[in-house]
Amino acid sequence: MRIAGATWGHPVSSAVLLEEGKVKRAAAEERFSGVKRDPSFPRRALDFVKGGKTPDLYAVAGEQPFHGAEEGRVRKYPLLPSMAAASFFSFPFKRAGVLVVDYKFTAIFKGEGNRLELVERWDFPNTLGLFCAAITQYLGFSPGEGDYKVMGLAGYGRPRLVEELEKAIEISSTGYSLNRDFFSPRGRFLFSEKFVSLLGEPSNRPVEKAIPRFADIAASAQVLFERALLSLAAKALESASSRNLVLAGSQALNGAANYRMLREMNLNLYIQPEAGAGGASLGAAYLAWVEETSRRPQPLLSPFLGKEYSEEVRDFISSHGIKAREMEEEELLERAAEALAAGKVVGWFQGRFEWGPRALGARSILADPRRADMKDVVNLKIKRREPFRPFAPTVLEERAEEFFEMPEGGLWPLRFMQMVVPVRTELIPAATHVDGTARPQSLPRDFNPGFYLLLKNFARSTGIPVLLNTSFNLKGKPIVASPEQAYSTFLETEMDLLVLENFLVEKG
Repeated sequence: MRIAGATWGHPVSSAVLLEEGKVKRAAAEERFSGVKRDPSFPRRALDFVKGGKTPDLYAVAGEQPFHGAEEGRVRKYPLLPSMAAASFFSFPFKRAGVLVVDYKFTAIFKGEGNRLELVERWDFPNTLGLFCAAITQYLGFSPGEGDYKVMGLAGYGRPRLVEELEKAIEISSTGYSLNRDFFSPRGRFLFSEKFVSLLGEPSNRPVEKAIPRFADIAASAQVLFERALLSLAAKALESASSRNLVLAGSQALNGAANYRMLREMNLNLYIQPEAGAGGASLGAAYLAWVEETSRRPQPLLSPFLGKEYSEEVRDFISSHGIKAREMEEEELLERAAEALAAGKVVGWFQGRFEWGPRALGARSILADPRRADMKDVVNLKIKRREPFRPFAPTVLEERAEEFFEMPEGGLWPLRFMQMVVPVRTELIPAATHVDGTARPQSLPRDFNPGFYLLLKNFARSTGIPVLLNTSFNLKGKPIVASPEQAYSTFLETEMDLLVLENFLVEKG
């Protein structure tokens, strides 16, 4: 049975294809449209996942009207259970507590086999997502899009305003509650005048430097978010009588909170790569599969589910008259590793692009993490983003413990780059945040063989099995999907080399 899942009208629209219970293709519409967080009907994404064939069933997350339903049956599923299902049915074990933390919902489910049971929910405006969005907007960023910037800013601050913020959110062993006097969920700003009187005037534009007052607010909000999340996680585990925890929702990507849960709670953690509302398309497809077959789908253990452009790359290079060298894989990997060791910045485009917001070695910008100045080079000359934001490293899994504190129970969050951990060495300053942490991707050989061999080559010449790995995009743009997008970004920036499949492009 072939089931196409879709969601739109929420922060990120997307589509997936489930075939005999296994995810075959998945993509956000933004990768094709070039519009970051594109919420429109996922026409291009659906065309891609269907692959020219008519699915047996369409599964839609949400209540939006579906156009083109004449091609097959349509099933609709509410957004909340779709988000929960996306992570739970992707999880390789059959029993878990499920915690959804998003803007519209906070909820706990109990998952067992092919069943999901709602335990408790907190609806908007009493959600942790609203608390995080209000803080994000107070600091001048766009809610949803700017949450990860607040996490980066928090590393520069001290949590000296926790007591003040506790007036806005009450946390207990049974959950939390927002004090609505401090929020304005229906207004232009999500925070009220009372919130401003508590913390002072908000930033009237996105924070571009680590201003101490704003950094302290970010750090204080992070402390309270972690406290609330751990309380909810304990409740989810208890409800499921399990040490397995599955997270979903946009706030599931708070890497510092995820590390703290693993360090303090003795659990196994799983978060599917597209954890936010964009992943609801996957959850809807899973729910339809279970409804049709009464069987549990196959787990999702690889994020490389997007479109591959290997055939198009040659035509693109030829039709645009681009000077490029075609190489055998061994030579290409050696040349790229040599360039990285010499301080060059490399755009890396190989294979199917990633499902979700993390660059995991298919669409990445790579650099040498040993060079302290490389953080500024990539931030200012290539990514053109706020200088306080950290970069993530990728490390060979078999050597990860040498460089990072790798907690037990976090195998998949570490492979999907969803956790912030302490750094154990001073050898990789460009990939180490100001607070001594990093958000590593732990890379086994079979996860992404070509990327793994690139790191192997880099380690052979430098002794360091780590590369700085950031997403292949410019500020305000989605991660590139096609060779056209990659080459355009390469030309707009001060990247030195571009790897397009087995072609090498150099500037000059």
